[in-house]
Amino acid sequence: MNYLFTRDKKSKIALWAAIDRNTVLFTLISLPPLSEQQAIVAKVEGLLEKVSALEAENKAQQAELERLMSAVLQESFSNTVAQTA
Repeated sequence: MNYLFTRDKKSKIALWAAIDRNTVLFTLISLPPLSEQQAIVAKVEGLLEKVSALEAENKAQQAELERLMSAVLQESFSNTVAQTA
Protein backbone atom coordinates (compact mmCIF):
# COMPACT_ATOMS: atom_id res chain seq x y z
CA MET A 1 0.00 0.00 0.00
CA ASN A 2 1.40 3.42 -0.93
CA TYR A 3 0.91 6.64 0.99
CA LEU A 4 1.45 10.17 -0.20
CA PHE A 5 3.82 12.22 1.92
CA THR A 6 1.88 15.41 2.69
CA ARG A 7 2.33 18.42 4.92
CA ASP A 8 -0.16 19.59 7.49
CA LYS A 9 -0.72 23.38 7.42
CA LYS A 10 -0.21 23.64 11.19
CA SER A 11 2.97 21.57 11.37
CA LYS A 12 6.38 22.70 10.29
CA ILE A 13 8.64 20.47 8.28
CA ALA A 14 12.32 21.15 7.79
CA LEU A 15 13.53 20.16 4.36
CA TRP A 16 17.02 19.76 3.05
CA ALA A 17 17.79 22.53 0.59
CA ALA A 18 18.68 19.92 -2.05
CA ILE A 19 15.21 18.36 -1.92
CA ASP A 20 12.57 19.93 -4.09
CA ARG A 21 9.26 20.61 -2.28
CA ASN A 22 7.19 18.78 -4.90
CA THR A 23 9.49 15.78 -4.73
CA VAL A 24 8.80 15.51 -1.03
CA LEU A 25 5.09 16.19 -1.28
CA PHE A 26 4.43 13.70 -4.05
CA THR A 27 6.81 10.86 -3.21
CA LEU A 28 5.00 7.59 -2.64
CA ILE A 29 6.23 5.69 0.39
CA SER A 30 5.61 1.96 0.55
CA LEU A 31 4.85 0.57 3.98
CA PRO A 32 4.76 -3.08 4.98
CA PRO A 33 1.43 -4.54 6.11
CA LEU A 34 0.35 -3.67 9.65
CA SER A 35 1.10 -7.18 10.93
CA GLU A 36 4.67 -6.91 9.65
CA GLN A 37 5.05 -3.45 11.20
CA GLN A 38 3.89 -4.87 14.53
CA ALA A 39 6.39 -7.73 14.23
CA ILE A 40 9.17 -5.22 13.55
CA VAL A 41 8.17 -3.18 16.60
CA ALA A 42 8.11 -6.32 18.76
CA LYS A 43 11.58 -7.31 17.53
CA VAL A 44 12.99 -3.82 18.16
CA GLU A 45 11.46 -3.72 21.65
CA GLY A 46 12.99 -7.14 22.40
CA LEU A 47 16.39 -5.91 21.23
CA LEU A 48 16.06 -2.76 23.35
CA GLU A 49 15.36 -4.94 26.40
CA LYS A 50 18.55 -6.88 25.65
CA VAL A 51 20.47 -3.62 25.31
CA SER A 52 19.16 -2.46 28.69
CA ALA A 53 20.13 -5.77 30.29
CA LEU A 54 23.61 -5.60 28.77
CA GLU A 55 24.04 -2.01 29.94
CA ALA A 56 23.06 -3.03 33.48
CA GLU A 57 25.47 -5.99 33.34
CA ASN A 58 28.23 -3.73 32.05
CA LYS A 59 27.60 -1.24 34.86
CA ALA A 60 27.77 -4.03 37.45
CA GLN A 61 30.98 -5.39 35.94
CA GLN A 62 32.49 -1.90 35.89
CA ALA A 63 31.68 -1.48 39.59
CA GLU A 64 33.23 -4.89 40.34
CA LEU A 65 36.32 -3.97 38.34
CA GLU A 66 36.72 -0.73 40.29
CA ARG A 67 36.30 -2.63 43.57
CA LEU A 68 38.94 -5.18 42.54
CA MET A 69 41.37 -2.52 41.35
CA SER A 70 40.97 -0.68 44.64
CA ALA A 71 41.62 -3.88 46.58
CA VAL A 72 44.70 -4.69 44.50
CA LEU A 73 46.12 -1.20 44.95
CA GLN A 74 45.38 -1.23 48.67
CA GLU A 75 47.07 -4.60 49.10
CA SER A 76 50.02 -3.53 46.96
CA PHE A 77 50.62 -0.36 48.94
CA SER A 78 50.07 -2.15 52.26
CA ASN A 79 52.77 -4.67 51.35
CA THR A 80 55.12 -1.88 50.22
CA VAL A 81 54.64 0.06 53.47
CA ALA A 82 55.10 -3.14 55.54
CA GLN A 83 58.31 -4.03 53.69
CA THR A 84 59.84 -0.56 54.17
CA ALA A 85 59.03 -0.46 57.88
